[in-house]
Amino acid sequence: MGRPSGKNTRKTGKTRKDARRRLGEVDPAKQKALEAILKKRQEKTEKKKQPVGASSSRPSVNGGGGNAGPSKSRRAMAEEYLAKAEEALETFKFEEARAHCERALEVEPKHAKAFEMLGDLLAEEGEIEKAKECFMKAMEIEPEEGYVKYMYLGQLLEGLQAVEQYEKGVHIMEKTRESQKNSSGAAAAAASSEESDHATNTEIARAYTSIAEIYLTDACFEENAEQRCKECLDRALEEDPRNAEAHQLMASYWLSKENKENAKSSMEKSLSLWLPDEGDNNEDEDDPPVLSYQSRIETAKILIELDELDKSESVLCGLLDESDTVAQVWYMLGLIQVERSTEHHKPFARFYLKRASKVFHATECDDQPILEHITEMLEQLGPGEGDQEDWLEQNMIQEEGLEEIGEASEEEESSSSSEEEMEE
Repeated sequence: MGRPSGKNTRKTGKTRKDARRRLGEVDPAKQKALEAILKKRQEKTEKKKQPVGASSSRPSVNGGGGNAGPSKSRRAMAEEYLAKAEEALETFKFEEARAHCERALEVEPKHAKAFEMLGDLLAEEGEIEKAKECFMKAMEIEPEEGYVKYMYLGQLLEGLQAVEQYEKGVHIMEKTRESQKNSSGAAAAAASSEESDHATNTEIARAYTSIAEIYLTDACFEENAEQRCKECLDRALEEDPRNAEAHQLMASYWLSKENKENAKSSMEKSLSLWLPDEGDNNEDEDDPPVLSYQSRIETAKILIELDELDKSESVLCGLLDESDTVAQVWYMLGLIQVERSTEHHKPFARFYLKRASKVFHATECDDQPILEHITEMLEQLGPGEGDQEDWLEQNMIQEEGLEEIGEASEEEESSSSSEEEMEE
């Protein structure tokens, strides 16, 4: 599963010296509070720097062992294990990272971040129920702090249960943002220098888009589902007008309302943000968003519904370049050729649909309606050109050969014409 945005929050780089420099900008009460924060932070830093005794493989807790060196709090020890887990993740050592997370929870059983990180690893390994338990534990420990666990649970749960988790995460993101806006001077600097769950507008937009998608699909029969879907999409685009996925989902919303004109407009905006040669991307802009593989399958579906067959085919061919083991992509390419309904496209339709059937069985795909439609279209097309396994490759070679012959012929005609002009 994809990891929720904002998971790997990092310190901003502000230092205690930077904060002290701003002390004169705040009132005495804020100054006193800041000094207390800085003192605690300094003590925490000094504790982390204290050496661990060589006689023990694990840091001692509360002074256990005369030769083990200065004692460490359980919290500090857990933080060290989590730092090691982060290092292991950077080199894709997932088992090692998991072991460090489990060790952190051994010394500090109420460490929300440790449960969160372990839940992430479990979800990646497909242990969904265990992952849910970890995120639930993190939620119990810090129900009003940290939005990431709620984003994870939103992905793992379904229907209104998922909506509830996303909404809680959004609430925390917006509350944190508002709090930071209201902070001033050194207090804001001190708050931002700690690892925080501050979310960007893009992350908030993604959360609203996820809620809208649930109301458009799993929870579409719930009361006011249509209204809630539209409201969430509007909020998503208000937060991030360049969110290609939100514009695409808006197109789906308008199609559900049978409003093709608005759907086409929303889809054009989405494509302009990420598909080459489709819009307003230029070198001065940030890198265009890259939609997930599954999201681009949805792009192709919507474009077929809007009769934009050429654009849909372009998207699908791009997906094939990334992976040719997804039956749905081959199936949709075959469907496009059938929709074009010309003799020229029939061989292409046969080839794509035959390949779709082969990939379907090879990958043990469980989307039975797709297989039934593939079989139905192949029966309608009947046997003929395009049935061969290497037909497309041979056809491309033949077309390239014809192009070369055409180019050679053009060059010969041009040369003959030049000679005639010289003779004259």
